[in-house]
Amino acid sequence: MKRFRWFPGSNKASWSMFVWTAVLAVGQPATAEETASELESQLRLTPDYKQYNYEQEITAIAMTEKKGDLVQVEMSIDNYGEKGERLDIPVKTEEVDGQYVSKGVFSTGSRITSYKLVYKIVMDDGEQKWFGHASKMIQVDNMPPMNPSVESIFKIEQKEYYKVGEPIKFTVYTPNKGKLVS
Repeated sequence: MKRFRWFPGSNKASWSMFVWTAVLAVGQPATAEETASELESQLRLTPDYKQYNYEQEITAIAMTEKKGDLVQVEMSIDNYGEKGERLDIPVKTEEVDGQYVSKGVFSTGSRITSYKLVYKIVMDDGEQKWFGHASKMIQVDNMPPMNPSVESIFKIEQKEYYKVGEPIKFTVYTPNKGKLVS
């Protein structure tokens, strides 16, 4: 029976040399990109609702501790609009009390959906890089937010299968918090 060899004419000595070469290559010092430090970033929305209406304007404000010079700031929403494209939000960034404060304004769009707003920042001082990121989920619906509101439980009748066109029985349980209006 002929033995499989990794390399033509290889033996145990050349195989171990290959393994040590691979180990040393993996253990090389990391580049500046790989030694970047992560910083905590905060992202808040104004107005801050659980749910937004169609075409509602939102201001996003992100804050990250200043470390080095500003290299890049990015704010975006994936899967935005009717075609599900990426929306890059124009951002204005200023240094305020030892922090980079980034501000962007955008509209919620005209469809019922959930968006993920993503903020990223990169800083560099010539020897080290820092980065920060934060994200927020945004729910868009055509129903105006109700304040104050009461959490309800929505249950659908359990069946093995449902037929197309057949009515579905459901029940909504809402705690008694005042009198019934309509």
